[in-house]
Amino acid sequence: MHGGPAGEGQRGQVEQRTHEDVTRNDKEIASAVREALADRVGSQAVELWFSDAQIQIQDGQLRIGVPHAFQAEHLKRRFRHQLQEVCQQFAGPEGAVVFDVVGLPPSRSEGPTEPTPCRVARTEPIVTTANGTRTELVEFVVGEEYRMVLASLDVVLAHPGKITPLYVHGPTGCGKTEFLSYVRRLARGRAGLKRIVSVSAEQFTTEFLEALDGRGLPNFRRKFRDVELLLIDDLQFFSGKKQTLIELQNTIDSLLRAGRQLVLAADRPPGELSEFTASLTARMAAGLVCRLPYPGPETRRQIARRTAGRLGGLSDELIELIVATFDQDARQVVGAVNRILAMSRVLGREPSLEEARQALSDLLAEQKRPVGLADIETAVCTVFGIERRQLHAEGRDRSASHPRMLAMWLARKYTRAGLTEIGRYFGRRSHSTVLSAQRQVERWLANGNTLHAAGRDLPVQEAVRRVESQLRTA
Repeated sequence: MHGGPAGEGQRGQVEQRTHEDVTRNDKEIASAVREALADRVGSQAVELWFSDAQIQIQDGQLRIGVPHAFQAEHLKRRFRHQLQEVCQQFAGPEGAVVFDVVGLPPSRSEGPTEPTPCRVARTEPIVTTANGTRTELVEFVVGEEYRMVLASLDVVLAHPGKITPLYVHGPTGCGKTEFLSYVRRLARGRAGLKRIVSVSAEQFTTEFLEALDGRGLPNFRRKFRDVELLLIDDLQFFSGKKQTLIELQNTIDSLLRAGRQLVLAADRPPGELSEFTASLTARMAAGLVCRLPYPGPETRRQIARRTAGRLGGLSDELIELIVATFDQDARQVVGAVNRILAMSRVLGREPSLEEARQALSDLLAEQKRPVGLADIETAVCTVFGIERRQLHAEGRDRSASHPRMLAMWLARKYTRAGLTEIGRYFGRRSHSTVLSAQRQVERWLANGNTLHAAGRDLPVQEAVRRVESQLRTA
């Protein structure tokens, strides 16, 4: 009578032991796989890139579960051969490496890896002066289009100082400054970093020059090198400032040696920073380089609603007009909202769609179509009083070569054309000629040079302003 229940109890114990054995075996296999991988790529790389990975051997496959697609793609590219070797060792010669995107563990799910739907992060801005930091509220709207850069940030903040610098670049108005402020908040909250300094390139330069004049270099270097995280915005501002660039490289080298984290932002990739030495741009590109895109429709919608909401709000109809019209620079979205709100105060009511379009007419004109190489050519010829054939000529006469260099610089600024395409358009010149022209114009801007235009000398900034005015009315 008692044999049946006792037998069932014994079977239950056997099943329980079997489950424990299987679990233990899975852990042992995963540990053995990590050790085999460490033999090939180093224990530091395994700790850095596979610490969040779930590893198992299943059905003749080496399956690796990682938090996000960015990490999977990186591991495929960087460790493809080593992973295949380990897979064959444990799963046989026909084994395959398979990646699964499994998401973040619950304890870390509050990080920046859930970009949809859009949400707003209140952050501290990067506004530092010689007398301290002025605190304001800045909003960074986390949208789907930022998935790649946010995944990169997640990896960086999981191991501060291991992948450094994190270098983000993008056009004016894509949110670089707000993103750096967002990084600062997450670094304090999630990564627990305390010694953080955030500055623009202009502020770094100003403080460096003041330190030179006042013999305050030790304090300056202590401020920027005795940190856990250094964020610098607008790196392109350093172009042409040789002394400051030397100090910047020494600062970066010091932080890299100490294993500290750098986050840098510019309007172009490292290799396109003119006047930077090859060794400096190599350091900037050695960590992780990400492009920050313009905000997408839902992100622009959230920016418009948040901006309008602080001052009474706007109807969905007007919000959609703004979102549909201003499809790039986030600052233009904010400017459009503010202009319509100001019009509402004047009218004593919300404007109609037609009235709103009229109020935004000049901003709308700037958005009507992208600038092309032919537009730049026409505008430069008009301002400088030269013919198109002169702009394309082989000679080095300054009356044509200087406008041509300015045209190439504007082409880099306003179009997506590549170096080769720009060089070919402006007289079949090489891509290195385009880069040289870009560096020359930036030197002119930094030094306040003048250019000869239509029978008179103009400061280069004024010449640029006149050409850009022509582009807006084209």
